[in-house]
Amino acid sequence: MHIPKVVIVGRPNVGKSTLFNHLVGKRISIEDKMPGVTRDYLEVLLKEGKRCVYLYDTGGYQPEVTDDLEEKVQLIGRNLLEDGDLIILVVDGREGITPIDEEITQLIRVLGKPYLVVVNKVENLKFQDTAFYKLGEKVYFVSALENYGLGGLKKEIMQQSVVFESPLEKGLRVAIVGRPNVGKSTLFNSLLGYNRALVDERPHTTRDSLEEEINTPEGLLRIVDTAGLRKRKSVSSSLEAYSIDRTVKAVESSEVVILMISGEEGILQQDQTIAYLIEKSQKGVVIVLNKADLLQEGTQKTALTYVREAFFKMQYAPIVFISANKNRGLKTLLKTIFHVGRNYYRRIKTHQVNVCLESFQPDSSLKLLYGTQAEVAPPVLVLSVNKGRLFREDDKKRLEKLFREHHDFLGVPLIIKIKG
Repeated sequence: MHIPKVVIVGRPNVGKSTLFNHLVGKRISIEDKMPGVTRDYLEVLLKEGKRCVYLYDTGGYQPEVTDDLEEKVQLIGRNLLEDGDLIILVVDGREGITPIDEEITQLIRVLGKPYLVVVNKVENLKFQDTAFYKLGEKVYFVSALENYGLGGLKKEIMQQSVVFESPLEKGLRVAIVGRPNVGKSTLFNSLLGYNRALVDERPHTTRDSLEEEINTPEGLLRIVDTAGLRKRKSVSSSLEAYSIDRTVKAVESSEVVILMISGEEGILQQDQTIAYLIEKSQKGVVIVLNKADLLQEGTQKTALTYVREAFFKMQYAPIVFISANKNRGLKTLLKTIFHVGRNYYRRIKTHQVNVCLESFQPDSSLKLLYGTQAEVAPPVLVLSVNKGRLFREDDKKRLEKLFREHHDFLGVPLIIKIKG
C-alpha cells in the first residue's frame, strides 16, 4: 500500500520549518532566522482520523553549493522531490518572487509533479499579490508563525491522503495452504474452537475455501482453509482444478500465508512448489510443521535445520512446531502470525533507510546515493545509485541482510528496487 508523500520545499529562511511544525501540530523542526538551519529532512505521518499522508520538511534549496555536506543536502532534497506525490513550494510574501523561487518552480514543472504555492509571512490576509500566480495556479497566502490561513492548506493536503487501517483493526487475512492431508482443516477447526471444516484421513476432503473470523487475544483474524495442492498431472477432475484455483486466489488475497507441512511425512517436492507460489505472491509467511508430537524426543533442532534448508529461499520465514489435533503450539502460532502481519505493513523512516545505506560497503565503484521506503504490504525500498548497471544480485542480498539485521522484517519479503 502506498501512502502519499507531501514534500515542503523552498529556498532558505522562507518559513518551511515553521509551516511544517504548525501543520503537524507540534514543534519538531528547528526554527531560526539564520538560513540553512534545516540540513537533514524531517518526516512525519500526518493523520486525520484514519486518513494519512507523509509530510516532509527539507533543507533550503540553493542552486550553488560550497561544500560536500551542502551538496548532500541538495541531493536528498531533489530525490524527495522526485518521490513526492504533492509538492508545497513555500515563498516569502514580504520579499516577493526571487530568481531561486522561479528556478525551483521550473524544477517542479520539469518533474511533472502536482504542486501548491504557499506565500508565507503574510500577516494581513487581505493581501493577495496576483504576481505570485506566476508561480502556479493554486496559491495559498498564509502566516505560518501566526497560524493564519492554514486550514484551507491542510484540507488541500489531506485530499491526497489515503485510508490506512492496520491489519489488527480490519482483521488480518490469513490463508492456510499445503499439500493434501497435512492437517490444514484440523488447524482451522482448532483455531475456531469447533469443527467448521470436515476432517477425514482421506485427502481432498476440503474442496472449497472456507473463511471465518476469529477474535483472538492478539486481534481479529480472518482465516481461510484451502484445498490441498497436488501436482498438476495428478489433478483428476475439473472439480479439483476449481478447488486449486480457489486456493491460489486465497493466497493472492491474503496478507499472511501459513505453509503447512507434515512432521510425519517430511518435506516433499510439492511442499517446495507451494513455497515457490507463496514466494512469488510476495505475501507474509509462517512455516508450520504439524504433527510435531510425532518427532522423536530431542530431534526438534535437527528438524528445524532440515526445514530451513528445504526452504532456503525463504530464510526470512519463522518456523513454528505444532500439533493441531492436540492444540499444542497454537498460542505461539497466533503470536507469530500477528507479528508477521504487523511486519507486512511495517514502514521505516527515510532517515533509517539512509543510515543503513551509509554503513554498506559495495565491492565496486557503485555509490548508494539515497533511499526511501516507497510501499508497504510488502515493504518496498527504492534506492538511488550512481550506476545501476554496477548493482549486482550479490549487492541486493547483502543489502537485504543488512536491513533485516537492523529492522524487524521477520516473515515478510523485502523488495529492493534500484534507480540510476
